[in-house]
Amino acid sequence: NETGRLRILTIPRDTWVPIPGSSYENRIASLYETGGASLVVLAVEKLLGVSVHQYVTIDMATFAEIIDTLGGIDLYVETDMNYDDPEANLSIHLKQGYQHLAGKDAVGYLRYRSTDLGDVGRSKRQQMFVRALYEEAMQVSTLPKIPAIAEILQTRVTTSAEIFDSAHIANVLRHMNREAPEVWMLPGTTAEGDDTIWMPDTQAVGEGIAKLFPSPNETE
Repeated sequence: NETGRLRILTIPRDTWVPIPGSSYENRIASLYETGGASLVVLAVEKLLGVSVHQYVTIDMATFAEIIDTLGGIDLYVETDMNYDDPEANLSIHLKQGYQHLAGKDAVGYLRYRSTDLGDVGRSKRQQMFVRALYEEAMQVSTLPKIPAIAEILQTRVTTSAEIFDSAHIANVLRHMNREAPEVWMLPGTTAEGDDTIWMPDTQAVGEGIAKLFPSPNETE
């Protein structure tokens, strides 16, 4: 908005949503696998009651490369994280405590899924990560790295709008508020009988969206 304050909504990958154009429902991550970003956009618009004007999709390898280009990220790892999945080419081994993580380890931090909190715990971890990444990106030292980041974005991500040139990125950063972004997880609860599914709380979603995206005539 005009204040330059960033607002972010995270949607757990196991959120249960209607499949656009169908009478069936499924996890939102499954929609991406079957119909790509365009199908997910339709589902998100229905879920939130807002229009999604642009989207960007990025794979984990590219995201790790961006983190490395920034010079890594400072994070507090809340618990020892050890997980190996050869089939998914995933190996996570992180010690508890404050650490400076390179791209590969930062992605491991994001992807780690503990058995106690499942996708909800991972979403909360992603919120902390977003704040740390934002703080890193707003450093003066980021400015000379913008051309390299722009090149990665131009060649490695899929987007509905070609907006990733160096001048545009620099202009966006100049207008961003230095306050930490407001990060909000889609409200809901685990499904009865299946705690791997996240059921949205429709009323809370509507109230949260009204706060995150107030109408132009509303004051904050």
